[in-house]
Amino acid sequence: PYTVTARLEWGNKVFQSTRLFLDVVPGYELGQISVGMPGSGGVRLFSLRSLNRQRMDRIFVRIDDEEEGQCFGVVELGQLIRLFKPVMEVDAAGDVHILHQCGPGQFCHSVVSPDGNVVSQDYFLADLNAIHLEQAEDGDWVVKGAQPLKPSAPPAPADQKAAPASDAEKPVKK
Repeated sequence: PYTVTARLEWGNKVFQSTRLFLDVVPGYELGQISVGMPGSGGVRLFSLRSLNRQRMDRIFVRIDDEEEGQCFGVVELGQLIRLFKPVMEVDAAGDVHILHQCGPGQFCHSVVSPDGNVVSQDYFLADLNAIHLEQAEDGDWVVKGAQPLKPSAPPAPADQKAAPASDAEKPVKK
């Protein structure tokens, strides 16, 4: 474990935070894909990883430039259910599309740019055997065999009850 303390000196004053303890762990690698960078000629390695914390699996993507030895970031994509093997595909812009199961019958489609930004994240309801990524004519990847979950928000953890509907969502009795 590492210990981190922030210290700031400003004028004649010193500000110091409390100590924070953290672990740096690599996670379990689920797969990887190399992406050629349009225009620059470089290559980025996207590594899909999982980590179990507080009795729940979480899924992350790590983006590295192996030639430069630089990590562009690690992005958490949410909860992971291991019944469906996550899928990664690259589109024409160099963005990586990741499809993983995030709840019972619920799936997440994330698009991550080569610099580590989450471009989009959409949620779907589907059967394990039906959902898949399919390449469109324009080179983009789309989810097929599923129904969009509206609103597109992450599902509540399995051990958490759904929040009650607000007054605006309740039917009006006449």
